[in-house]
Amino acid sequence: MAEKDLLKLLREKHPGEFTREQTDEMLALLGESKRLQSALARKLQFDQELAELVCGIDVPVAEIVEAAEGRKAQVEKISTAVGILVMVGLLGLLFFSGREEKPKLKEPASENASTAPVKKKEPPKPKEPESVAEKPVVPPGTEPAETIAETKPVEV
Repeated sequence: MAEKDLLKLLREKHPGEFTREQTDEMLALLGESKRLQSALARKLQFDQELAELVCGIDVPVAEIVEAAEGRKAQVEKISTAVGILVMVGLLGLLFFSGREEKPKLKEPASENASTAPVKKKEPPKPKEPESVAEKPVVPPGTEPAETIAETKPVEV
């Protein structure tokens, strides 16, 4: 391999990922090429600084586990509450949808009444209209208690 190829390989891969042939070529050329020496020195210095930073981080495992368990408990509480609400809603829907108002039939008073033919009620006959002069026209449902024509004068 040429020096350019080895420098490119050093930029793209970590030295631990090199094949045995690539490592042998790099070692053979390392004593002759100043560019390869400086590139390898920069790479090793970067890896060393990165390792120091990573090793300097203190990860409290117990706190992480505790926080994860707390979140898990919170999610369980929320999912339980949502499940209860859904069940109450479904039960309410089933209860109220099954309650249709059915007309109640009256029980006959005696056995004779049960064998008697059922008579249908006839609608009431409309009343004959009264004279307009006798009674003023009042809209249905708003009948006054007394009208002016029906009041009697008071004698003193």
